[in-house]
Amino acid sequence: MMRATAFCPGHVSCVFQPRRYDDPLRSGSRGIGLCLGLGAYADVEDGDDLEITVNGVLDDADVTRAALRSLGADDVAVRIQTELPISQGFAMSAAGTVAACLAVAHMRGLPSDTAFRAAHVAELDEGGGMGDVAGILAGGVSVRTSPGLPPHGAVERLSLHGDLLLAVLGPPIMTAKVLSDDIMRRRIEHTGGECIDAFLEEPGWSSLFTQSQRFSRETGLLDSAVEKSLQSLEPHGKASMCMLGNSIFFRGDIAAARSVLGDDVWTCGIDLMGPRITDRTTHRQ
Repeated sequence: MMRATAFCPGHVSCVFQPRRYDDPLRSGSRGIGLCLGLGAYADVEDGDDLEITVNGVLDDADVTRAALRSLGADDVAVRIQTELPISQGFAMSAAGTVAACLAVAHMRGLPSDTAFRAAHVAELDEGGGMGDVAGILAGGVSVRTSPGLPPHGAVERLSLHGDLLLAVLGPPIMTAKVLSDDIMRRRIEHTGGECIDAFLEEPGWSSLFTQSQRFSRETGLLDSAVEKSLQSLEPHGKASMCMLGNSIFFRGDIAAARSVLGDDVWTCGIDLMGPRITDRTTHRQ
């Protein structure tokens, strides 16, 4: 029986500007993002049919299922374990899908690019994130200057490093629901474009938080509870809203931030390695 395990880092979009074209590999989003040291593991082994569990529970996992079927993987058992909550702006759906597809590609001798394309297209088709796969592949702190995957998309990785604190402050947000609102989508496209252009004029941590906060406020995506937490954290560092989730990312005095935010917090660094095949002994259950 063939078996493989892969890890894929999570990803936070700080600002995004969705773009759709007839060619899904040209579609996605421009944006600013952070590749996280926490992510998702996928154990994959041969099976009788396609069965997916997420965090120990059988799951439809529509994005992952669509991506695997596009690879012809209708006969594998997939066990995905996420290190961060789902539907809170940490790209756990994308990370789990990329990890599962990469493990299948490894088992079947397929190029890794095939796995990444399958995950990207499934995310678009099933209403998941629009730029997470491109950001994940770039690694680090990056700017997606053109939407889509290479060779169409363009992503610039920046020389920014440091530890982050992540926190969940409210219920999940469904990306597809937000982007199906025509007024909200147009507002996101306009504000996102302005914020990305402003960031590119002066890239750095300070500008990243300034433009991310501007984006969340001017689009109307910022929840009052999240806004209150951002204000409470101001004496200790910089924070902003994760897109799209009732969640935040913070850089500064992490111990002080923990005392403000409570228990639903995680700390991690910036991942520079990207998706990879890993030894099963490193798979955290």
